[in-house]
Amino acid sequence: MKEHQLSPMLPRGSFRMLAGAVRVASPELTYLLMAQCRDIQELAVIGCYLCGGFSISAEGSGYTGARDPITTPEEIVAFLDLMPGVRGIKRARRALQYVVPNTASPIETLLALTSSLPPMLGGRTMPQVAANQRILVPERLQKLISADELYGDLYFESVKGDIEYDSYDFHTGRYRLDHTSTRRNVIEAAGIKVVSATWGQIKEFGLYQDFWWLVENNFGIRHKTYNEKQLLAQETLYCMLTNPEFRLF
Repeated sequence: MKEHQLSPMLPRGSFRMLAGAVRVASPELTYLLMAQCRDIQELAVIGCYLCGGFSISAEGSGYTGARDPITTPEEIVAFLDLMPGVRGIKRARRALQYVVPNTASPIETLLALTSSLPPMLGGRTMPQVAANQRILVPERLQKLISADELYGDLYFESVKGDIEYDSYDFHTGRYRLDHTSTRRNVIEAAGIKVVSATWGQIKEFGLYQDFWWLVENNFGIRHKTYNEKQLLAQETLYCMLTNPEFRLF
């Protein structure tokens, strides 16, 4: 068990009440405490999980269902502003700039961080990405999808590109396959280029790298080359978030 030390008095909102007199550290305080013992790459992952739209098991891993984000980058920034000079705060602020809120699964988090982190920390040189971005459905197609808006899994606004992660858990079966295909067609009809990611395409690191070459090619993004240290950081990020033994805490 790690011990964390904070010298200043903790501000209001540092703890959340569970039941009775049981209190736990708030998401914002948790993030700051983790900054004392985690590197930037790990801290960016933690930030995405705290600001993500999915829950994990009590063992600190996996995916157990959808939920609303329990905090936001803005709320974390506001908390950090109340704790100047605390150990780890510089690392916390640096990692926070790479956090992509609203990812909906560990794999979406991997895809998002590959887009937002710099190459030396495991990312690629990509345009700014947003997770679960609102996309307006053309009026003519609203009956087809039974909605006037959709949410793109990972949307790159500057190149009008969207990565859709089609997991085996939620995109199999006749109805789901039909809905997934219709959804993709509607997004493309809205003038947005779509690349579908499936586990089969990214189940090995080499395949994952090829997948990103495909994304760049389809979105009109210039291909880059990476040195050995950058490739190692990319592989470390990939292995961390695809390893079934990975634990967040």
